[in-house]
Amino acid sequence: MACVLQPAGPHGQLASCNTGGRENRWGWALTAMVAMLACGCGTLRPWQPWPRAQTQLSQKQQRVDDILRRYGLAEVSSRREQFWLLLGQVQRQPSLEGYLALSHLGLQLAQRATGPHESADLAITATLAAWFGLTDPRLASRRSPYDPTLEQLRLCYRQGVEQVIRVLQQEGWTWGQKVAIRTPEAVRWIEPVLISQSWPPEAITKVELAWDYQVEGLEPEYRGYGLGVPLILVADSSGAFSQAQRLTPGAAAPATALIRPAVRFSGRGPSVLAAQVRLEVWDTYEHTQAPGSRGPVPLEVDLTTPLAYAMQQAAWEPLAVQGFLWPEEKLSRRGFYLLRPYQKGKIPVVLIHGLWSDPSAWAEMINSLQAEPLLRQRYQFFLYVYSTGQPFWYAAAQLRRDLDQLLAQLDPEGEDPALRQMVLVGHSMGGLLARMLTVESGSRFWEAFSSTPFNKIHASAKVKAELAQTFFFHPHPAVRCVVMIATPHRGSYFANRLTALALNRVITLPAALTRSLSELHRRNPGVRWLNSPLKNRTSIDSLRPGSPALEVLLHAPGAPWVHYHNILGRLYRGAWTDGVVSVSSARFALAASEHEVVCDHVNIHRHWATIEVVRRILLEHLQDGTWTLPWMAQPGSYFSAPTGTWSFSRNWLNQMYNR
Repeated sequence: MACVLQPAGPHGQLASCNTGGRENRWGWALTAMVAMLACGCGTLRPWQPWPRAQTQLSQKQQRVDDILRRYGLAEVSSRREQFWLLLGQVQRQPSLEGYLALSHLGLQLAQRATGPHESADLAITATLAAWFGLTDPRLASRRSPYDPTLEQLRLCYRQGVEQVIRVLQQEGWTWGQKVAIRTPEAVRWIEPVLISQSWPPEAITKVELAWDYQVEGLEPEYRGYGLGVPLILVADSSGAFSQAQRLTPGAAAPATALIRPAVRFSGRGPSVLAAQVRLEVWDTYEHTQAPGSRGPVPLEVDLTTPLAYAMQQAAWEPLAVQGFLWPEEKLSRRGFYLLRPYQKGKIPVVLIHGLWSDPSAWAEMINSLQAEPLLRQRYQFFLYVYSTGQPFWYAAAQLRRDLDQLLAQLDPEGEDPALRQMVLVGHSMGGLLARMLTVESGSRFWEAFSSTPFNKIHASAKVKAELAQTFFFHPHPAVRCVVMIATPHRGSYFANRLTALALNRVITLPAALTRSLSELHRRNPGVRWLNSPLKNRTSIDSLRPGSPALEVLLHAPGAPWVHYHNILGRLYRGAWTDGVVSVSSARFALAASEHEVVCDHVNIHRHWATIEVVRRILLEHLQDGTWTLPWMAQPGSYFSAPTGTWSFSRNWLNQMYNR
């Protein structure tokens, strides 16, 4: 299924699903059967944004009328006249109620304005009235956390900022360039400013309001409460910056918009008629607070909606079918993709999907892990896309080459030690690829296929180089930790002769791979093949119990600097399988920790218990890698710890997990 965005009203977009792809002679009935039976398959649950109503003010008109009566303005018939008379009184004698009524009246007039500039001007005035009601130091003693007026001021502020942004979206604007808001009375200037350490302003070509979308199928939704309007910053996928950073197609970032005066007022106090204002857009992946005159201002944060938007715009879902049945069609999108621009000093977490799957399968895990402030600060998430129809040892060789290219591109001088503390997380077949990157091959893998020494094999230089890269390799020095989830270390009973026979007739391997294997057999007629590569053509062949490569990989020595962690599933407590991989096949004796999760194979990497284990492993990895781990007393942290350095052990983690 593929999600397609379609217009749905003035403020939102509607996502509808339609089937895509190409037909084959076996029909989609066999495809559906394989999706349920094949090892590593994943059920795709696209999230669909629906139009969300504009935020509404909760205060009643009666409250505003009461405030106007106290100011002696109840008998004034015109709302506009009430607004300007009240403005003069509030400027002379500020009060929370006065700022609230002024903001409310300003928003009412902005909604009735005849032109966009008049609407934006009134909305800015209403926004500044709410801002000063929340921040004016002269009212500090009158603010009580139990006063509902403060919440109503925050609602007015959000609606005012939203109205201004909608006008600017219609008029067009550029980062760092002031926009003139012209009315018959005066000219106002508003300057949009992007505050981010990762995104250059020129990389952001589109701004969406997160409130225009409702996320379905991605839970839970992680939000932080504060001031401002959550936004979705959309990067230009075809731009030079996105290409250089290997960003995912449709990459998006969470942000929050604030409006405040560009100049700090003193003397008689702040003015809601400030001629110079700033529209500050804060990257909330990096910042959850903005500096204020009376201390930090908590920002309203929405991390989930931008992630769902980015995953949908990337259109990963068709790759699950294409990469399995027609691997050659997917090779153009093979490789690493970053959710955010590469940041020096952050440890990469590489997420490797399983068979018949795609990067969108990791949405739930990314959504939960990025909600942890410390993990956002210390890690960055990479997605790896590969063709799942090939034998896993060929896919692992491609992963090894792609990783070398990525490191050469991101850190050609080798100056970032964080890139050499990499964590690989693989689901099902992806776990086998991760394990392959950390073992010493020797001649074991080649000897599993042929008793003839490799140097006596006849083949073209190109084919022989490809074989050498596939069967002879060393542990990758950049990998320090591997997390394997529902990985068939000893094969899957669903990858049997029947499924292999059926799938070998519909899976179309890359022509280059087929030609290489044919040349190998043609030019070596006298070679005795123990397990012919031509008989292990697909991933299903390679995952059958008793597969020679699986046996070699299971007993291959791992790098001493790598920590392994294993997560296996059961359909129910006491079950012998997760529905695809048996418990005995999923166990891994070399793992430093092993956890069992009651969940089926398809969804185990989305399960909250699995995500919690991965989260704790990442926290532990910061300590194992001799990385300093100061305690971050920030909202959203799941742990409490004393002041100073936070140290813990695996035993402590296991005790926490078993509670």
